[in-house]
Amino acid sequence: ILTSMAQCRNSFFFVEQCPGHGKTFFIKAISAMLHAQGEIVLIIGSSALCTTAYDCGCTAYHMFGIPVTDDNVNLHSSIHPHSPCTDLICNTTAIIWDELPSINRAAWEAVN
Repeated sequence: ILTSMAQCRNSFFFVEQCPGHGKTFFIKAISAMLHAQGEIVLIIGSSALCTTAYDCGCTAYHMFGIPVTDDNVNLHSSIHPHSPCTDLICNTTAIIWDELPSINRAAWEAVN
């Protein structure tokens, strides 16, 4: 993962394991290493509960401006192209998304 980031390749990595096998430790270690190098790392989660494990973690709904609706279809991000949030996302080295499989497909597609 770090080699790919060092080579500035756009990559997508998926880390999955049963509870208690060190995923949170792994995420914190990668985040701390990248922060120490002066990189921007966003740690987001599919739920507010999973973001509490991380300092400065936030939900995907908040970070990407995804509306929370009853029907969860045809969702679109409310982030404007020239906003400070857009600048932050564009200048981010790594976006670490905890519990990605538990998010609604329409929300994932709104981010994509």
